[in-house]
Amino acid sequence: MIEGVRALRRQLKAQINALEVGASDNEKAQALRTSGAALDKKLANIEGKLHNPSAKVVYDVLSGRDGGAKLYHQLVPLYAWAQSADDAPTQGMRERHAQLLQELEKVDAEYAAMRSAELAGYQQALSAMGGMIAL
Repeated sequence: MIEGVRALRRQLKAQINALEVGASDNEKAQALRTSGAALDKKLANIEGKLHNPSAKVVYDVLSGRDGGAKLYHQLVPLYAWAQSADDAPTQGMRERHAQLLQELEKVDAEYAAMRSAELAGYQQALSAMGGMIAL
């Protein structure tokens, strides 16, 4: 999901840049740039819920700097601990896993809804102008 969000953000930024170069005085292009920037902001928010994109080193995540550990950085150690243990995961590990999966499902639903509604609308408007962004 993180890679998908990043790919969409790269495509959006490329389209916004192309719209700035190609039709800077066109009202439709201006509206698409504005909605594209709003979509990029929403995608950045979704990415921020999954992991900490502003972290430069592992210490930033561990120390809580720039938001601390997000879903990915909480699920991965849990998985590694479960894999390396000789016994079954503890009750606490199972409970935490269930909590994290609920959070992940919420983020996934938000991402899917944004893609099917807002991004699809953006794509239709962009297609009408002759551009295209892959869903």
